[in-house]
Amino acid sequence: MRIADFIQELQNSDNATKRKWLVILSSFTMGIVVVAWVLWMGAVIPGAGREAIARAEPARPGVLQTLAAGVSVIWSDIESRLFRRETWSVEGSRDFIADDLAPIPPTPLP
Repeated sequence: MRIADFIQELQNSDNATKRKWLVILSSFTMGIVVVAWVLWMGAVIPGAGREAIARAEPARPGVLQTLAAGVSVIWSDIESRLFRRETWSVEGSRDFIADDLAPIPPTPLP
């Protein structure tokens, strides 16, 4: 079977078959791209083997440690906003007294 025949048969098939082949061929293509990228990175970055990893500087915090620290900061902020108690005082002296102002005359609307 030639590729052109396969494509013609695929075009005439139902949507479920088209979707299945889309997933299969997309996965295959993605795998080829990832393998090519890994091979290219190995060629471009010299000494990326185990010896280079062993000589590397001490490890910094990993992704999970950074994520856990961020989640704890966000949670403490949410917790402080949800469970804080604020008190409002409505008693006290008036800061503004409008008794000395001239009255504003009413203006009829058109």
